[in-house]
Amino acid sequence: SAAEAEAAGAKVVRPEKHGVSAARNFGAKNATGDYLLFTDADVFFGRGAVPALMECFRSPEVGAAVGLFAKMPADRNFASVYKNAWMRFTYKSLPDRIALFFTSVAVIKKEVFDKSGGFDENYASPSVEDTELGRRLADSGVNIQLCRTAEVVHCRKYSIAGLLATDFKRASALTRLFLREKFSGSKRKNSGVEKKFSAP
Repeated sequence: SAAEAEAAGAKVVRPEKHGVSAARNFGAKNATGDYLLFTDADVFFGRGAVPALMECFRSPEVGAAVGLFAKMPADRNFASVYKNAWMRFTYKSLPDRIALFFTSVAVIKKEVFDKSGGFDENYASPSVEDTELGRRLADSGVNIQLCRTAEVVHCRKYSIAGLLATDFKRASALTRLFLREKFSGSKRKNSGVEKKFSAP
């Protein structure tokens, strides 16, 4: 991916620390624009996704915006279609203002990201680092908007065994996050969000 990006004329930076959170934070630190766009290697953006996300920032109160997976994933086997449908339904049923930062398709003002301290670098592999950041942003009063018109295609292929393993790992990580918040005395905002949101 790095070689492809460089060949296309993009500036590629390589973090000294390893791990998904450290890489994202390093990229954000080196970015020079007013907005940061986050996505994953298994996500395909159509032409309209970024303009739809940026439309949310017409309101100066909005600090970040996240989109959705499209109705169908790239792979049409049962496990992949089920997982995609579950995530789309779960996210789409949330209110317009959420306590979630979905890094498959998300834009945030750079000043807001920098002020937040970025992703928790204790998360070295993809886990709930985006959920943790979203909850922290919401706690600090950042308005994160769910942009239902910004759709991207998920290109990950799931098997039944892989789906169960992914959901178990995610649920375990979320449970640890919720317990850590509870015992640290953190008071949640947007409580309606966490009632609807479980473990994608």
